[in-house]
Amino acid sequence: MNLLNYLIEQHRDLTWKLDCCYSDGKDLIIYKILINSLQNNRIKGNIQFNSSNGEVLNFNYSGFKLKDKTGIVDLLLDLCNYERTSLI
Repeated sequence: MNLLNYLIEQHRDLTWKLDCCYSDGKDLIIYKILINSLQNNRIKGNIQFNSSNGEVLNFNYSGFKLKDKTGIVDLLLDLCNYERTSLI
């Protein structure tokens, strides 16, 4: 959550929303993060990840390509860096 808040603090035109996509009622929970652009009212990113191990299962972000399978923390750090460098 802190990395998502950091991303939003650096880019005031972005918002995020976290939803539960799936739960088996035991230990498997899949979350979805939607990152929206307020500037053009569009979804800029969609990230789905396993909450138990942080594995990113599905990823789509405008202008950013994921090279290898990664965890949610590493991906959010990469997105913060991507957005920071896109302002320059």
